[in-house]
Amino acid sequence: MEKRIEERLPKINQFLIGLSILVGFVLFFILFLLVSLDPSSGFYEPSFFPIFIALLIFIGGIEGAIYWIKESVRIEEKKLEYKKESVWRNIAVAFRYIDLVRGIIGGVVFLAVLGVFFYFYITLTPLTKTITFSKTFFILLGSVLVWIIIRKPVLKGIGRLIKKVSYLPTYVLAEDGVVITLNIKNVADPSKKYIVKIGFDEIEELRELSYVEARTFLRYTMGPNVELAMRQAKDLYKYTKGEIERPSVWENVASDGKIVFIKGKDLFYLITFATNDVSDLIKAYNEFKAGKGKSEQKQSKTNKTKSFLPPPAPTAPPAPPAPLSPPKKR
Repeated sequence: MEKRIEERLPKINQFLIGLSILVGFVLFFILFLLVSLDPSSGFYEPSFFPIFIALLIFIGGIEGAIYWIKESVRIEEKKLEYKKESVWRNIAVAFRYIDLVRGIIGGVVFLAVLGVFFYFYITLTPLTKTITFSKTFFILLGSVLVWIIIRKPVLKGIGRLIKKVSYLPTYVLAEDGVVITLNIKNVADPSKKYIVKIGFDEIEELRELSYVEARTFLRYTMGPNVELAMRQAKDLYKYTKGEIERPSVWENVASDGKIVFIKGKDLFYLITFATNDVSDLIKAYNEFKAGKGKSEQKQSKTNKTKSFLPPPAPTAPPAPPAPLSPPKKR
């Protein structure tokens, strides 16, 4: 039971983070609306810049919170597994409990402070006596309603724009493996490409993760793994110098691509590809593993069949040749 709760804590923590952000920005917007109803406030008369900044902060915060909540609910606990034990892993497990307690206490304190502020603001200002619906009030509400209508196409357009300007690794499938072009910029030679080849037979685990799952994996499974960070820096230096064929560690987590975790015996890649779909990579790897498993199973059955066959019957030794008869005398 305790183990099961421990496995669910990362998902609970990420959900609480998204929820706290959502509640905070909603209360921030309500507070701004209340201030706009007060004729004595500086926001009663509409002013483009403060209204624009307030809407930008509110919409950005709300969209970020909604995204985080949706993705935290979709977290698959099996994708957060990592079999190798280390001291960093133990620290990561401790983070699960620390963040939960800190989130609960922080949320309670935040709501208490905000409640006290609202109480004194409403009781000590003329707002309760003179409530006038200002132009700012209607501009704020109208802007939010317009955003609700146009948000989907606008968000898609922003996503496409970000992907055009972002510089992320790419991949192509090869025979029994994948070829990755890393996003390393060489100032001395901008045209130089850094390409690594990973065979499927070198990979023990390959799975797709969402951005929130990847962040959760790093925080609550891997922990502050200094060893991996040092390995990545060391290998990257050697790789760019041409001393090794590829870095053994590559950590590149971004929200504007598809994230894949690749683990091998001496391989740790948490990499974001500049694509919307990595199903071909996942399918190719699974098919390779399935084919390899079938061939190994077939070979094992063949060996077992051979071991159960009775040994061949011993053959009789050949008869000795007949003695030569002496020549007859004439």
